[in-house]
Amino acid sequence: MKKILILSALALSATAFAQQNSPFYSNSGNNMSSTDKLGSTNSAPLRFFTNNTHRGEFSSTGDFFLDALAGQGTGLVTFDNSGKIISLPYPNDATKILLGNGSWSALSTLSGWTISYGGIATSYNVGIGASPDPLYKLNVGGDANISGTVYANGVIIASHVKSDSTHTTNATITNSLTTSNASITGNAGIGVIGTPTEKLEVNGNVKISNGKIMTPRISPLPGDTIIHIGDSSILYNNVRNYYYVDANSNITFKGIGYGTYCYGVGINGVALGYNSRCTGAFSIAHGVDVVSYAAKSMVIGSGANSNDRLINGIPNSLMIGFNSNVPTIFVASANGQLGSTGNVGIGTTTIPPGIKLAVCGTIQSKEVIIDASNWCDFVFDRNYHRMTWQEKLAYINANKHLPAITSEKEIETNGLKTYESMKGMMQNIEENTLDIIDLYQLIKKQNEEIIDLKREISELKQKK
Repeated sequence: MKKILILSALALSATAFAQQNSPFYSNSGNNMSSTDKLGSTNSAPLRFFTNNTHRGEFSSTGDFFLDALAGQGTGLVTFDNSGKIISLPYPNDATKILLGNGSWSALSTLSGWTISYGGIATSYNVGIGASPDPLYKLNVGGDANISGTVYANGVIIASHVKSDSTHTTNATITNSLTTSNASITGNAGIGVIGTPTEKLEVNGNVKISNGKIMTPRISPLPGDTIIHIGDSSILYNNVRNYYYVDANSNITFKGIGYGTYCYGVGINGVALGYNSRCTGAFSIAHGVDVVSYAAKSMVIGSGANSNDRLINGIPNSLMIGFNSNVPTIFVASANGQLGSTGNVGIGTTTIPPGIKLAVCGTIQSKEVIIDASNWCDFVFDRNYHRMTWQEKLAYINANKHLPAITSEKEIETNGLKTYESMKGMMQNIEENTLDIIDLYQLIKKQNEEIIDLKREISELKQKK
């Protein structure tokens, strides 16, 4: 536009000057040197006239004025197809925009555009340096340098996000970001109010689908010693190096499961191995196809299969077994008193009252030691009265068993008590031993008497 105006002014200047100085300049052209000048050499303006009417001028400072635009106010200059310069004044109305046809129009009258004191809005896609038909609400074909903050409900980045010391040191994303390749040299914040302090700082949940978190170390937040795993149900203390369950959590599943198909369902329970589960509070299931569903119960080993699992449903007890649905060793609970101990079952979980070890099966041992008191050596006391053979015979006829020996009926009902039976048998053996000794002594005395009788008889025969 400026080039057209200057060329037009020069042409007018040459024509006017040639008319006033016809001896030197010709309308048909002039042979000019590089030092020839057109215009004034003092501070007077260079003025242009047609029909003896002032049309325009160059001021002494080089500004160009057209009389046709005088009094029109501030505006733009356009030209038509014939080259005619046309004034395009400003409407002095901030609510209007200049359309492509050279006319001003109120923005509110355009379809899809609204204007208010807060700014301008449109439902159309807007392109800056982009193709004539932008594909997105804002399509920028080039770099965008924004000194403020960009707020968006969702950001899709086709290539990359770049942050450097020249433009932006830190990047903060308060809602969502989707990108195939994001590179930030400074710190990145997601949902963070203010400047992020770490390479990646997230205020909120992080969801990773079909991916991995690869890091050499996981540490708690500064000033804390706890790492929360899950919905605050499992905690890790990195100072004391142990896992535990958050008792204050409102989560239904509060146990820990480690392994394939391992379910820590019970409060503060632990399930380890394969297809193991702890459903009882404070219970432990460790192994394959094992279940502890009673409170404070523990099961260790393996079940027969996934359908016939080794299950401990007895509170405060331990079951140990392998490849079976019944335990090999069962430890029952104590009574809760200080110094009390539980009972043990081998091959059985049924332990009669007062029994410390119940065994369902045969016991083989090189030696069995039984702590005993008041053993039956009292039989050898001088003051001990043994039953006579007549008394013993009467007792056997009446009771159908030896004295100090448990009856058949009682053994069938309550079982054979080893200590009492051995004591009873030993008492009978000792008494029988003393009876035999007495018999030997009696026999010896009788033999001596027989010998004396035989000698006397022999002497009598000789006297005859």
